[in-house]
Amino acid sequence: MRGELMLKGDEESAPLLEEAGAKRWSYEGRSGKPVAMPYWTIPDEALDDPDIMAKWARIALDAAMRVTEREAAQRR
Repeated sequence: MRGELMLKGDEESAPLLEEAGAKRWSYEGRSGKPVAMPYWTIPDEALDDPDIMAKWARIALDAAMRVTEREAAQRR
């Protein structure tokens, strides 16, 4: 992940990211098993097209907002 731009994902955006070829970031946990994080690589199609990148940035922002809203609701 070092030096790589990532997008925030959630259960709603994950299928879209997977379909576009993005890879989910994970690391090896203490038990030796992979731990999946809610961050994804940028789909290749977005790297050279600002309009497509803007679409993915919006999807990532929406995912982050949904997570924030859920966390706020849980604190109430």
